[in-house]
Amino acid sequence: MKKLFYLNAAENFNQALPLGNGRLGCTVYGGVPFERLVLNEETLWSGRERNRVNPDSKAALESVRSAIFAGETAKAEKIAYSTLSATPPGQRRYKAMCDINIRFGHGTDIKNYRRELDLQKALSVVEYVAGGVKYRREIIVSHPADCIIVRLTSEGGEMDFVAEGKKKGGFERLCTVDGRTSAYFGGEGIKYACVMRVAKCNGSVKSSGGDLIVSGATEALIMITAVTDWACDTPFERAVEILDNACKNSWKKLYDEHYADYKKLFSRVELQFGDDEKAGIPTDERLKAFATGEKDNGLLATYFDYGRYLLISSSREGGLPANLQGIWNENPLPNWDSKYTININLEMNYWMADMCGLTECYQPFFALLRRMRENGARVAEEMYGCRGFVAHHNTDLNADCAPQDKVFSATYWTLGGAWLALHICDSYAYTGDKNFLRENYPVLKDCVLFFLDFLVENGGYLVTCPSVSPENSYIDNNGDKVSLCSSPASDTEILTQLFNDFIFAAGELGEDAELAEKAREALAKFPPLKIGSDGRLMEWREEYKEAEPGHRHMSHLIGLFPGNTITPEKTPELAAAAVKSLDYRLACDGGYTGWSRAWIVCLKDRLKDGEGAYENLCKLLSNSTLPNLMDSHPRPTGDIFQIDGNFGGACGIAEMLMQSRDGKIYILPALSKEIPEGSVIGLKARGGATVSISWNGGKAQTITVYCTERAAEYTIIYGEKTLHRNFNKGDILMMNGDFETILDSNMFNSSDAVIDRTLLNGK
Repeated sequence: MKKLFYLNAAENFNQALPLGNGRLGCTVYGGVPFERLVLNEETLWSGRERNRVNPDSKAALESVRSAIFAGETAKAEKIAYSTLSATPPGQRRYKAMCDINIRFGHGTDIKNYRRELDLQKALSVVEYVAGGVKYRREIIVSHPADCIIVRLTSEGGEMDFVAEGKKKGGFERLCTVDGRTSAYFGGEGIKYACVMRVAKCNGSVKSSGGDLIVSGATEALIMITAVTDWACDTPFERAVEILDNACKNSWKKLYDEHYADYKKLFSRVELQFGDDEKAGIPTDERLKAFATGEKDNGLLATYFDYGRYLLISSSREGGLPANLQGIWNENPLPNWDSKYTININLEMNYWMADMCGLTECYQPFFALLRRMRENGARVAEEMYGCRGFVAHHNTDLNADCAPQDKVFSATYWTLGGAWLALHICDSYAYTGDKNFLRENYPVLKDCVLFFLDFLVENGGYLVTCPSVSPENSYIDNNGDKVSLCSSPASDTEILTQLFNDFIFAAGELGEDAELAEKAREALAKFPPLKIGSDGRLMEWREEYKEAEPGHRHMSHLIGLFPGNTITPEKTPELAAAAVKSLDYRLACDGGYTGWSRAWIVCLKDRLKDGEGAYENLCKLLSNSTLPNLMDSHPRPTGDIFQIDGNFGGACGIAEMLMQSRDGKIYILPALSKEIPEGSVIGLKARGGATVSISWNGGKAQTITVYCTERAAEYTIIYGEKTLHRNFNKGDILMMNGDFETILDSNMFNSSDAVIDRTLLNGK
């Protein structure tokens, strides 16, 4: 079922339903007689760019390194705390904007209440009966119209309501622009104008003190938009212009344009796990039953669709990438500032983008990365005396690359920009777009330049120092709990892939042959990954005792997923050690955050452990999913929303069904026996092919590979069966589970979506 629905209104943010067009977010509570809409605008942050580099950093670097190499890690941390931390230590934070409240004039005797979020239409609907009158609210956040549109209708009687803006602490200024329009002005550091208008109303409309008052109507549109002075010099004028343009159109045209724009992205992939037998049960009840052990594969399919919906709604071309909460935030001081954490979270937000046909939604990620390169060049020089660019474990809308916080296990880590840069060649593998590669190539080059300067010789190897294994700690040989180290496994895995990516990209574009050779020479000196005495992949260069054996980060397994330097096929010994590391983490109660559990699902997928992937996916929904299906993170004050687990979980479901790497397509590589039937249409493989699969009884029935973008050479693998095939552009191959050809043709000229759906239905 591609809907979330409930029989009661949301009582808090974790029950409310999110809408968005990438730039504007609207979280709908569905209350009666009082509706609350929480509004967000992606560029509303607490301030602008500033240089936070600590002027003492460069001079102190050698002292920190010397102490680490001498085994005096606690001393190194003491020096780093004062000299390598930024001044001030914090970046800018993402902010809540305001609420729009709608107070209806009917009583509280409500019948036939239902609220829903239609994932196929990106539409929120609230329906109920009060006093014999049927009320209906339809809400969209339109990308074409660039505004929030609330359609209110009543049947069997007229409606009265008041629409008003609310902000914690009040607005700096509010005013009535005219009888149908109000404006609210606020913001800290970055200012905004939020403008609301009543249109297409067949009742009376008047304004008072910023409130819009409607009476005697059976239909009305409330149209809302907001603009900040980060994005525009005249935000109020621009907001009015947006509404002026939108108000020229009928609800039908506004909705039709919104739906067509959204459907173009959402309909590229279709997934079902057999008949959804529980489609008639409210989503919150399904989730509660699932947590008790009731099987509900239809809910898993909905969760996958919800992940795609959230990415389309929070990340659109020309804007900012999805932050720690996508774009949906109700707090002026959100946890972790709701910015971009780049030691896992921002990366995880986009793991599924290309695979699920959402390459356009991926572009804000790369746009931010290119801006980070510019700012990170200053940080590289001023902090470390190095060429190229560096970023640490956080960034913000200003692409700030200086260290964040003063936390030993996280702050003093230079691999943030490098990990983000690995997305460049990976996305290129899907699209083959050389213009994209050329545009982002300077990021790869400058990452490599930084590390060629930053790496130091130690024990015959080139190592990173200082560094950390993100957010983790260990007990050193002096008995101290510490975090600083040199070249943890995650650094080696990231840098190995980074340098190989750069060498590949340089060759692909015919650039920097001399620098590519230096990168090859450095690669040969990277420290090898090690297997410990207990058979686990070692997280640090020495076999230290872990301070937190069940730690949430799986950083030493980056090479397994999302990377490709550890695989069961190429490095079976390391893959076996990764299995032991992962199982040990889980045995020590790891995976206690939603995003961590989602990462575990993806790791199990890569290990082709379908039952392990399914088990952890079930735990993700049972333990780390809020009533509105948003991902949760445990905090002392209660579970809070953090979006990366939604995106990582959706990726984990996709990787159960199809994986692609090294010119190979793996069919149902991690399918659990608990999902015996289903079909997926439209998954993208590296190399550009579109893959569709149907299965029954746990066995593939049809496998369709369609090379929509370009010619490609693939080895298709299903269980023990393999097939090598050269595809020309436009070639389509459909087989059964025994690799017997059902159709092999390049005569179709229609879109891949049409052909795939036709073939999957056996027509």
